[in-house]
Amino acid sequence: LEPLNVDFDFVGVSAGGEGFSIQKDLFTLQAYLLTFTGAGDGAGLYAISWNTTCVPEPTSALLGLIGTAVFAFRRRR
Repeated sequence: LEPLNVDFDFVGVSAGGEGFSIQKDLFTLQAYLLTFTGAGDGAGLYAISWNTTCVPEPTSALLGLIGTAVFAFRRRR
């Protein structure tokens, strides 16, 4: 799987006492959100979100197309 549509959000969080959590997005299938929680004031990374959509490689897509064509155009004997 390859992460797609990666988004970084910056907001005031502190460097000390940070923790993080990974959650599945409620509205988008195969989307995840990594959230950092800080302990005080400061500036830093707040969240990273991404989608995990499967993207087929061109060779496997071509192989699937050829296989489908063989089944579609074969003759009965």
